[in-house]
Amino acid sequence: MAEITEAQFEGLRKLVEEAEREGAAEVVLDVGRRIQELKWSYKQFESPVKFKPGDIVKWKRPLRNKRLPRYDEPAIVVQVLAEPQVDPEAEPGSTYFKEPLDIILGIIHPDGSFLTFYYDQRRFELWKPSARAKPSQGKRLPKGRS
Repeated sequence: MAEITEAQFEGLRKLVEEAEREGAAEVVLDVGRRIQELKWSYKQFESPVKFKPGDIVKWKRPLRNKRLPRYDEPAIVVQVLAEPQVDPEAEPGSTYFKEPLDIILGIIHPDGSFLTFYYDQRRFELWKPSARAKPSQGKRLPKGRS
């Protein structure tokens, strides 16, 4: 690994001191790896994907910022909004502050109901089964669904 500059070392020292003051359990010491993760995550976030109603999508890793759907669970595109919506209740310290909600996805809730939610489409990709996705365990759909 390349040597770090004095400024980088000073930043790391301040990070360690702050973590110690706050009682943090662990400190990120591998700055090079963290920078690689940041660059990769940014690339994922900024990789454009054009969706249309009916597309099956899933979260891009590591961009999930809401509870549902879970990673590797499919959702269906219900609508792509021409004008993104912004949650007026989100505070500046929130991860949702000024997040452009420009896609409506439908999911099957664990209780079996179909729900729709607004999301930032930059966080999604077209769905492809992954090694992590678990195959159906032969559960039957409720009556009226096929």
